[in-house]
Amino acid sequence: AGGLDLGNQFTGFAYGSCSPLAILFGGLLGGYVIYRNGFKRWIWPMVFIINIPHTLYVVLAYLQIRDPVLVLPVILIEQFCFSFGFAAYMMFLMYAVRNSKFKTAHYSFFSGLMLLGLMIPKMLSGWLQSVMGYTNFFILILFMIIPAMILIPFLKMDASYGKRSAVKA
Repeated sequence: AGGLDLGNQFTGFAYGSCSPLAILFGGLLGGYVIYRNGFKRWIWPMVFIINIPHTLYVVLAYLQIRDPVLVLPVILIEQFCFSFGFAAYMMFLMYAVRNSKFKTAHYSFFSGLMLLGLMIPKMLSGWLQSVMGYTNFFILILFMIIPAMILIPFLKMDASYGKRSAVKA
């Protein structure tokens, strides 16, 4: 039906064995670059990086590439980019609750809201893909980042937020 027809064994290997390494590396690198240069410096690159896999999936869907040797790197790039970009969301959450009297409760609430924001689209994605087809579905995903991009300039944030600070002796 237009999918990649990869099978359970390959999917289990890709997402169960290889992906955790890409996720770990992406999260560590995302946190590190924010630590080095600050959240404000990295928010735009992270928004674009998190969309790299969507572009690659458009290519896979359009060209109907089914070779696991070519698909596995795309899956690993997807997992890495998601984890790398997710570091920005976590930093934003920490920034949003930094002055709250109830930091833990607010952080937990916004984390739950974020997970709901992941769960609902996943629930609808199978139906939406069957209506639109794989190629158009991934093209739509590329455009769905636009509302977040519109909001980014309105974030009032200290340029040094998240950046390491000099230790005073």
